[in-house]
Amino acid sequence: MVYHIRVEWTVDFYQEVDGSAPVEEFLDSLRTEGRAKALALVQALKIHGPNLPFPYSSQAAGKIRELRTQYGRDKIRILYFADARRIFILLHGFVKRTAKLEPSELAKAENRMARHNQGINKRGENIVNRFDRYYRTQMEDSAMRERVEEELASLEIGVQIANLRAKHRLNQTQLAARAGMSAPKVSRIESAPANVQLDTLIRLAQALGARLEVRLVEEKGKSRRSRRARAGA
Repeated sequence: MVYHIRVEWTVDFYQEVDGSAPVEEFLDSLRTEGRAKALALVQALKIHGPNLPFPYSSQAAGKIRELRTQYGRDKIRILYFADARRIFILLHGFVKRTAKLEPSELAKAENRMARHNQGINKRGENIVNRFDRYYRTQMEDSAMRERVEEELASLEIGVQIANLRAKHRLNQTQLAARAGMSAPKVSRIESAPANVQLDTLIRLAQALGARLEVRLVEEKGKSRRSRRARAGA
């Protein structure tokens, strides 16, 4: 599947006065697979902005929202908000160990949001976007780039299902009944849609009054690079 994507929203790291960026440091602390999932989720925020649906984004408190993904048992969370310039600022990242958001984690994000807002008028207009720079550096690693692209493609499937479900005013249990599957299965598909079988997607599409379209589109130069890589192996 190929998605023609136009990024319309800006995302950046919150930065302390000493120049450090806590969420950048958090991403660096994650294992490769978890970092790829988190980077793909931030890219989904750039694509969908405030329309990024649950379970990928949810309300935390006040203006602060929570990006949500999971790798294994690690529930990866990034708290963020939209500042006065309509830029999404990544405030705090952590691995969630409990069912509820710990007040201490929320307090860190709230304090950083307050400091960001206090300093927003002191910043110049030509500051380089630090998240974009970080993302480009991460994508220089071909293995990381492949993981992020695969994760983002999977996320787009889940986002489409969640948005159509919301459009038809269905909860996951109601959609599951229409599609002839369990509610936990629908929840798993929306949360982690990788490796979903084609017949399952067809059943979900039909239950949502939609049709599934699958296309294979060759990327220019990619097949030649693959052949050269195999020949050199």
